[in-house]
Amino acid sequence: MQPIAAKAYNDLCAVQGMTFGEGESARFLSVALIVIVVPSLLARSRRLTIANAIIGGLMLLKACSLLSTASDMPYECFTSQGTYEDNTSGLVDFEACFTLAAILSYILLLLDWGIWLLKKALAFVRRGMRAC
Repeated sequence: MQPIAAKAYNDLCAVQGMTFGEGESARFLSVALIVIVVPSLLARSRRLTIANAIIGGLMLLKACSLLSTASDMPYECFTSQGTYEDNTSGLVDFEACFTLAAILSYILLLLDWGIWLLKKALAFVRRGMRAC
């Protein structure tokens, strides 16, 4: 999506000497995918897997919405501080949602592992009590 947004921005602002930039590399995309996949691979319960699938589906819907907003023309090339702030493409909002989804996935993973460890500890204690 970033190349689409960069083209829309560059078409308007390149004559004023500003360009949007190259965008994120393929390495950044692979790191982002690893960040999202790890909680799913380490899940101990079906509930966490379903929760991660729902989070992934919501992110997919958000990414699909970028198809309609990424090519929006910016309404200004410079702000009052002399920099460009992307208020039209939706990429900033998507990055914020992606970060929130990653944090939520890891919080749910920690909760899932905590519950699993608690169940194991309780089972160990019950076995110990039966032996006495």
